[in-house]
Amino acid sequence: MSEAIIEGVKKILSKIGIPQKILSNISWLFFDTLIRYAVGLFVSVWVARYLGPDDFGIFSYALAFIGLFGVIGSLGLRDIAIREIVKDQEETNKILGTSFVMMLIGNVFALCIALVVLNYIRPEDSTTFYLVLFIGSAFLLKPFGTIAFYFDSIVKSKYIVYANQFSYFSTSAFKIGLILLSANLLYFGLTPLFQTALMTIGLLVVYSKYGLSIREWKFDSKTAKALLKDSLPIFLSGFMIMVYVKIDQIMIRDLTTDREAGIYAVAVRLTELWYFIPGIIYTSTFPGIVGTKDPEIFYKKLQKLYNGLVLVSYAISIPVCLTSGFVVRILYGSEYVESGPLLAILIWVLVFVSIGIGRNAFLFSKNWTKFYFIITTISAFFNIGLNYFLIPQYGAMGAVIATLISYAFAGYLSCYLYRPLFKTGNMLTKAIFFPKVR
Repeated sequence: MSEAIIEGVKKILSKIGIPQKILSNISWLFFDTLIRYAVGLFVSVWVARYLGPDDFGIFSYALAFIGLFGVIGSLGLRDIAIREIVKDQEETNKILGTSFVMMLIGNVFALCIALVVLNYIRPEDSTTFYLVLFIGSAFLLKPFGTIAFYFDSIVKSKYIVYANQFSYFSTSAFKIGLILLSANLLYFGLTPLFQTALMTIGLLVVYSKYGLSIREWKFDSKTAKALLKDSLPIFLSGFMIMVYVKIDQIMIRDLTTDREAGIYAVAVRLTELWYFIPGIIYTSTFPGIVGTKDPEIFYKKLQKLYNGLVLVSYAISIPVCLTSGFVVRILYGSEYVESGPLLAILIWVLVFVSIGIGRNAFLFSKNWTKFYFIITTISAFFNIGLNYFLIPQYGAMGAVIATLISYAFAGYLSCYLYRPLFKTGNMLTKAIFFPKVR
């Protein structure tokens, strides 16, 4: 059964001109994520039904809040580390070891600052505080994710698939167990820690079986400075991205009610459910794009990437938009029926998320990280302003409108604010209105 699914994915993606090696990697990632998301959707729906809109709103708030600080621990190192490994594989252990130490320090700091900020803005909310503490404790194991950098750099993501499946299915069983035991809301905050711990074990086992050991990793201060210099704009940009990705869920609860936050969270979950597809395509094509020296071939690869991302987005957004009300009623029940109209509009964010991810392949390959930071910063404040004015008037629908506008600006319209990106903007316009499979 799994072989048939993978072959089916290969045939679909081959129509956008992706090379066979990259296609094979995408198929592995797609199959892994498809299976995990199918199980994850079932479990998340069950959790939402079990908690109800109010508690689900609180839980979603905690996840969104800690998500704002999660990017601090990553320090924006992923793409930079992969780029450096691709350029010089002999320095792999030094790059991975240095990245690990930097991320460990960053994640400890991120957890501490998150708890301090939360205690300041919601001093009487002990439930949310403990939820954030439990969820954020997973940060302490995140640095082991640097193992995945290596497999991504050599386009061998199938080795990560095993670790992903092991941790994801085990965590899903853990959540089901909590529901069957009628567990308190706080216990659900332990699920990210449980999943990250299992993922860490899985990565260590796979890395070892591949004939490698983290004992060979080395920290080098010179390498750390070089990585941080290039990753700092990405880190700052990543933080601002998390602001405009998560701030809507935070502001809804603060400006309206827990129930409204829960209703909106369902629409967000069903939209973000599809973000893995452009992410997978980007992850597998980035090493090939960054390594291209010929300018003509480089731009041809980019246009194919943009076209493919848009076509995939349309193939998802149109049916989801037309069936949103039905899907919400079937999955979540009558308590969440108000999420249907929100989903019908919010799903179109996928188009701009996809082309934004595709454009990042260009920005990072050119090392134009400063522009990336400027645009994400403007977009974040733009989104905060829109949410501030629209949520009090229109509730969750106001957040939907604010999100759609800010994502369109961040991923597409911003290209026309900087002359060197006019060509990229025109390529994205072509992809949006006249995408071709070849």
